[in-house]
Amino acid sequence: MNRSLLIWLAVAVTIIAVMAVDLLLPLGVAAGVPYIIPIFLAGIVGRGRPVILIAVLCTCLTLLGFLVSPEGGEIWKVIANRALAILVIWMAAAFYSRREAEVDERTVALVNSDGSTHFDPDLHYFEEDESAFGNESLSLDGFIDRVAASSVMERGELRQFVSALAPDQRPSDGVGLARMLIEREHLTKYQAALIYHGKVGGLVFGDYVVRDVIGRGGMSVVLNARHRETRESFALKILAPHIAHNKEAVSRFKREIETVTRLDHPNIVRSITHGQQHGVLYLVMELIVGEDLHAIVRRDGAVSCKRAAQWVRQAAKGLHYAHGQQVIHRDVKPSNLMLDDEGRIKILDLGLARAKYDRTPDGDALSQLTATGTMFGSVDFMAPEQALNSHAVDHRCDIYGLGATLYFLLTGKSVLHGTTQGEKLRELLATPPRTRPPLAVERPDAPDWLTEAYRAMVQPIVSQRLGSMNEVIESLRANELVSDST
Repeated sequence: MNRSLLIWLAVAVTIIAVMAVDLLLPLGVAAGVPYIIPIFLAGIVGRGRPVILIAVLCTCLTLLGFLVSPEGGEIWKVIANRALAILVIWMAAAFYSRREAEVDERTVALVNSDGSTHFDPDLHYFEEDESAFGNESLSLDGFIDRVAASSVMERGELRQFVSALAPDQRPSDGVGLARMLIEREHLTKYQAALIYHGKVGGLVFGDYVVRDVIGRGGMSVVLNARHRETRESFALKILAPHIAHNKEAVSRFKREIETVTRLDHPNIVRSITHGQQHGVLYLVMELIVGEDLHAIVRRDGAVSCKRAAQWVRQAAKGLHYAHGQQVIHRDVKPSNLMLDDEGRIKILDLGLARAKYDRTPDGDALSQLTATGTMFGSVDFMAPEQALNSHAVDHRCDIYGLGATLYFLLTGKSVLHGTTQGEKLRELLATPPRTRPPLAVERPDAPDWLTEAYRAMVQPIVSQRLGSMNEVIESLRANELVSDST
C-alpha cells in the first residue's frame, strides 16, 4: 500500500480512537474533537519543529474543554489520553510533510528498476567523507547484487574482479568495493553513487551505458553514455522526470526525435539512434566536445566581429539546410549553438522545431500547448510574431533569433532593454513596433555591412526582415575581415 495512504489511515484511526474514548468519559466528544484537526495542520505547516508548543497547546485546550463541560470525572486521565493522541497525530503529520517536501525538492532524472522516475539533486558522488554514502550500510554482496541489477556489469564479472584481488586487498563491504571499482575505472563516480543508493534502472538504454550527467534543463536531461561494443561516447537525451508522463511533452519529444533523425548537416547535431527503455523515450546523438556560445560570451566577454560573423554564418548554413527540409527551429539562441573543438558550430536542441507544412488541427497536443498561452522559445531571442502565436510562425523567426544572437555575441547584451520578462515582452510586442538597438552604438568598430546585416535580420515587422537564410549567408561576408582583433 502507498505510504502516504497508510499515514492518512493511521491519522483517521487515531482520531476515531480519541472520539471513542471521549464517548466513554464524562467530558464527551465536544471537548476534544475541535482541536485535533488544527493540531494536525500545525504539524504539517511546522514540519515537525514546534513540538513543545503543540504539547502545551494540547494541554491548554484539554483544560479549556474541561472548564466548558465540567461534568466531573477523570480529568488527568483525559489529559493523558488527549496528549498521547495529539502526539501521535503530530508525528504522522510531520512524517507526511517531510516526505512530501522531499518529493517536491527532487530535481535529477533517475529511473528505478520498476520504471518509475525520480528527482534527486543531492545525490552525492563517492567522496572521502563517509557521510556521502548516507545512512545506509551496504554489504559486499548487497552492492554486487545492485550492480548486477543495473546491468552496468555482470555478476560473474564482479565476482571475478573480487576473487582476483589479493586477500588483504579485498573489500569487506559495499563502500570498499565501490571505491575500488571507481579507482580501477570499472564504474564512474556517478554510476557508483546511483547504484549504491538503489537507483539501478536508469543506467542502461539499449546498447548505451550512462556514465555521467552532461546537463539538465527544464524539459530534458542530457547524459554521457558509452556504447557497449564500440566504447564510443555519445549524448543521450531523455525527458525530465517531472514531465516524463505529460502527453504534450512526450508528443513534443517524439517530434524532436523525428526531426533530428531526418536531418544530416555538418552544422546540426547528428542523431545516432533512439528507442524506449522502461517506458522512457531516449534519443542518442553525437557527443560534441566544446562549449556553447552563451557560455563563451559570459566567460570571455564580447567576441571579435570576424569571429561573430563566422559563427553566425555557420549557423545560418545549418538553418538554411533545415529550412530546405521544411523544418523551423523556433528557438535559435546562443546556448543552442555549440562550438566544437574543431571550430565548427553545431545547432542543438530541436525540441521546439516543427515542420513548415505541419498545420496540426485544434485539439491535438501541439495546439493545446499553444492554446494555453505557453510561449515557445526564449524572450531575448524571440521574434515578435512568435510571442503572439508560436504555432503560426515561418522560417523568418529563425532569422530574427540568429540576428539577436549576433548582437549578443558582439555586445554581451540582449536586443531588449527590459530587466524582467514582463518588461521584455511589452517591448517586444510594442505598437508601433520598436526598432532594435543599432549595433554601431555598442560596437563602433563593426563594418557597415555587418551592422546592416544585423539590422535587416532583427526587423520586428516580418515583411521587412531578410527573407531567407541564404540572404543571411550572403550578408555575413566574414572572409572580408582580415584581422581577428576587429
